[in-house]
Amino acid sequence: MSAKVVEKPKGSGKWGVRICKNGLDKYQRTSTKTEAERLARMINTQLSRVDLGLVSMEPEKPKSLPTFSQYSTIWLETYIKPPMRSQRTFAKYKGLLDNYLVPKIGKITIDLFSRATIRDALLSIYNGKKNPSQSLLDTMIAVLSGVFNFAVDSEIIDTNPVVDIGRSLRLPKEMKKTVEPFTAGDSEIVLATLEKNFPAYYPLFLTLFTTGMRVGEACGLQWTDVNFTTRKITVQRTTTHQTVHDTTKTHAARMVDMSDGLSEMLCQLNLATKDINPLRVSSPFCFHRDGALLAHSTLRRIFTKTLSLAGVGNRRIHDIRHSYASRLLSAGKSIIYVSRQLGHKNIQMTVDIYTHWIPSGEEQSANMLDRISAKK
Repeated sequence: MSAKVVEKPKGSGKWGVRICKNGLDKYQRTSTKTEAERLARMINTQLSRVDLGLVSMEPEKPKSLPTFSQYSTIWLETYIKPPMRSQRTFAKYKGLLDNYLVPKIGKITIDLFSRATIRDALLSIYNGKKNPSQSLLDTMIAVLSGVFNFAVDSEIIDTNPVVDIGRSLRLPKEMKKTVEPFTAGDSEIVLATLEKNFPAYYPLFLTLFTTGMRVGEACGLQWTDVNFTTRKITVQRTTTHQTVHDTTKTHAARMVDMSDGLSEMLCQLNLATKDINPLRVSSPFCFHRDGALLAHSTLRRIFTKTLSLAGVGNRRIHDIRHSYASRLLSAGKSIIYVSRQLGHKNIQMTVDIYTHWIPSGEEQSANMLDRISAKK
């Protein structure tokens, strides 16, 4: 087999290269005789290397594409890791990938996904949860869509198989979680049990019961946020996974009132942290453990043990917040005041959650205010 320079047809001044191999005849036209000679030399050199076994004529195997596990990691590092997105979002998305999506579909290469594959994986994860939620499913779809959009933009796949996948799932409508606030009597029993059995955590739980703050907001509370003169607390950050975020869940700071009892308790705690004690760890945070932020899981465990000792029935730690709101509303406090204390985005959210505890006429007033604000 060789490559020869030929003029075709003869005398035409049109040049090219003819390659003959195993009875096959291939012709490549060139613009000039010089170019044909150069091309023939290049081909013959390559053919000689093949004869010597220096190169192979076999076609290269296509490079294997990354698996979902590999590509989702690249997506996280490229588009989600701070400062691209917040640390809270990064931790949330990484948790969903590590705990649910990667164990289920992580070994599949990114180009082999079909809508059916994704649908079946989501349904399997959803149905395998003891208490499945629509919000979990929606966030997983958002994560999947982000990964596959990244693959489309990188020209690895042509289309995103996750687009509109939620419509094909046809899941039953999620029932609203029942609000189960503590009665005033139960709240007193729980706090007394905490003070007796877990005194180190009592100040934090007293803060939750008397301010309605979210757990993450209380864990992120610093002494500079507490004004003992005005008896006000500025809520302006939160924590997740023992990481501080310089904003609240609704991305808005707010002021909450301190009761006399809470103000006295926090004042005593503040003075205790200022004691000259070489063994005491200083921290800007009101509530911590040897200088480290408190883990939400630890607080839930303490809370569960306390409820068992108090004999008041099982509750979620978030029900402390519901208890605060329901007691204020039942006592006739304005829906506007309660909504601001809780840090809700709007009054309607407060109305939707606490309808049963709003005195007659207050709900209509709240709706009227929403209509007025909508006209502006």
